[in-house]
Amino acid sequence: MHMQPSFRIPWGIFCEMGAAFMENRIVVMGGRPLNGAVRIPAAKNSVLPLLAASMLCGDVRLRAVPRLSDVAASLALLRGAGCAARWEGEDVLVSGAPQNSSLPGQTAEQMRASILFCAPLLAKLGRAETSLPGGCNIGARPIDLHLAGLRQMGAVEWEAGPGRLVLTAPSGLHGAEIILRFPSVGATETLVLAAACARGTTVLRGAAREPEIADLAAFLNRCGAHIQGAGSSTLCIEGRRNLSGCVFSPLPDRIFASTLACAVAAAGGRAELSGCPASLYAPVLEILEQMGCRVEKGGDSVRLSRFGRLYGAGRVFTGVYPALATDAAPLLAAAMLCAEGESSIEDVIFERRFGCAAGFERLGAKVQVNGRTLCIRPGGVLRGTELAALKRELAQEGVRAQRADFLPQVAAIGGGSFYNYQVAGLVPRWAVGVGVNIKIFDGLNREYKYSAAKQTVRRVGELQNKAGKDIAVLVEKLYNQMMNYHNQMTSIDASLKFAEEYLRMKNAAFLEGMSSSSDLIDAELNLAGVRTERLQAAYNYDLLLARLLEAAGISDEYPSYARRNDAQAVLFDGSRSGN
Repeated sequence: MHMQPSFRIPWGIFCEMGAAFMENRIVVMGGRPLNGAVRIPAAKNSVLPLLAASMLCGDVRLRAVPRLSDVAASLALLRGAGCAARWEGEDVLVSGAPQNSSLPGQTAEQMRASILFCAPLLAKLGRAETSLPGGCNIGARPIDLHLAGLRQMGAVEWEAGPGRLVLTAPSGLHGAEIILRFPSVGATETLVLAAACARGTTVLRGAAREPEIADLAAFLNRCGAHIQGAGSSTLCIEGRRNLSGCVFSPLPDRIFASTLACAVAAAGGRAELSGCPASLYAPVLEILEQMGCRVEKGGDSVRLSRFGRLYGAGRVFTGVYPALATDAAPLLAAAMLCAEGESSIEDVIFERRFGCAAGFERLGAKVQVNGRTLCIRPGGVLRGTELAALKRELAQEGVRAQRADFLPQVAAIGGGSFYNYQVAGLVPRWAVGVGVNIKIFDGLNREYKYSAAKQTVRRVGELQNKAGKDIAVLVEKLYNQMMNYHNQMTSIDASLKFAEEYLRMKNAAFLEGMSSSSDLIDAELNLAGVRTERLQAAYNYDLLLARLLEAAGISDEYPSYARRNDAQAVLFDGSRSGN
């Protein structure tokens, strides 16, 4: 019986440390152009199906995986199925075949992508049991296409009660000719995963053509599968009984790149977006170029700038790939708020895509939702205001709407703030990278900031490799390192207050003609240097806190631990020791 380590950190000390578990408040000071460079991370929409596919393969290493709550939930699903899955620095390592056909219910309910894990379980174990993923505010997202295709391949659905899904394949999965009535990305991924190890050949017509599908096919082919036609509407998959492992780098996040491009369009300025070819988000760049932005493409990078007027885009429509991505629609809408002419954007995929409209109105924009269409009229003056973001459990659209609501704040006059911001671990990093003036406060109203720098605590990853030998020593080392950064932040805070006061004094002296401009500039540079130190210390502290929970063995049960008070209680009051 596996024993989890039991350790206690006094609750009072933890509160003094400025707990990252509380609800976040982000304050954005808009009204100034952006400038900077950001490297686009791996796409979550590619990483999740790749993690599901790893159950079909041998030892898998996915390079540079973003630390997101959905990724943590996927790792929990893998471990629940009996696979070994862990972080090693920025990489994720998965090994071992699934042994358990039942996926952890609470974790499966947290994300819609959990349905992807059923196909590998059917292929390997002949059975898959899970809780149905939750609904979505943007519209109906049924799994009927997934189930219909699996039935054609020999799967049987059993009556399991509300909210449960039980599938079996009594004679194993076999090849079939399947026609999708709609090019669903999720259904295409499910059927590709099912067919990769099924008997015979599967022909899938009407398949989605998104880059994430091609990425999944490339990964499986590298592991020994035989998939042809990825990127077209017809896929031919010859089943292979066994697949090997591989090292693979997921493709970059085109929606993340679109977010940054729209931010620059809204606020003005210049940014270099590297690591993501322009072809992956070409429709967004084309529309922004028509609106008055300058787009320079080269290799896997894009330089986007906007220093003049932003013009209305007219009528814009989303569609299936290679048309404008539905996830990019709210982001483009945010940029359109800052345009001089009229714009409208219609989402033909989901009927309630524009949940961001209410936030736009509070910012002063002139918008109106007519069915699936968001109409934007010029003349609105954007001013910062307070917005309460959607809770993640209400809808995944909360994350998309939050990003869309965030962008006009960057361009708005004055300061704006968000409460309950669920992507606080992601947005500030790119925001800092392009020069957004942003402050983040935790539930104790303590300010902290994230650095856009890459992870520097490499030794933590090395220590994690030794976790199986001496987990208690690992936890103690991580905690000590975390406290070192906490003490460093406390020391820097004192220097920060002195630097701010010194700048105020020099500014007052300059206005009175008692100090030179060079003295004022020196004071400003000194303050900027101290703030940079504080950013890096806070970022390293948060990284170590996340890894401390992983080492303690409870992060899988709390994939959104950075925002959960129950994880806080479990870890720090010693009420759960595990057995």
